[in-house]
Amino acid sequence: MRRQALIGFAAAMAIALVGLLALALTRESRLVYTIGAGPGGAVAELRKDHEVCQGPLAPPASEFDRVVISLGTYFKPGSPVDIVVRPADDPRGVLARGRLAGGYRDIGEVPEHSVPVGATTVREPVSVCVRNTGTRKVAVYGAPGIAHRTSTASLDGKPYNSDVAVRLERGEPRSLLSRLPGAFRHAALFKGTVIGPWAFWALAALALVAVPLLFAFALSRTLRQEAP
Repeated sequence: MRRQALIGFAAAMAIALVGLLALALTRESRLVYTIGAGPGGAVAELRKDHEVCQGPLAPPASEFDRVVISLGTYFKPGSPVDIVVRPADDPRGVLARGRLAGGYRDIGEVPEHSVPVGATTVREPVSVCVRNTGTRKVAVYGAPGIAHRTSTASLDGKPYNSDVAVRLERGEPRSLLSRLPGAFRHAALFKGTVIGPWAFWALAALALVAVPLLFAFALSRTLRQEAP
């Protein structure tokens, strides 16, 4: 009975590992970075030449080429806005810029807008800013300030307790497996200088190699013990 249970468990684990590998190779995503704040409500009202920023943000050292935001237009054609990626310590610097032309529809009809900003790779903390360049007011959507622990929104340079719903994406989707190196590098940033990306690769190797070997050893030992 013990022998059959171990064989069944080993077979189930092998199928699960193959399934996970297939999913990592075939499942694709455009996402590069998100702060985890959804467009739960309007967090800033922008009139002409006013700007709201979310930062500091520490995206992985991976290329993105668009910024996704959610805007309310008060049931009128949307006012044009500029999207600017700035160094977190330089409110006037520009790393990337894009523009959403006027005339877009309200959030109830179009929940979000993907704004091209050109191919960009950042290696230092940044702020993502939305600036109203038109004449009609625009509502920028997000969530209360508990959504992202290490950054906050600021309106015209003054912080307040909210987070803008913002994502960084690539135009061309990538497989989940291809995103692992960047994910490990990003995770290492929060673990101090001792633990680097190598530690996460070691843990992945342990999960994919060492654990199956341990089960194979246990199964072999059980078969020897139960042999007549």
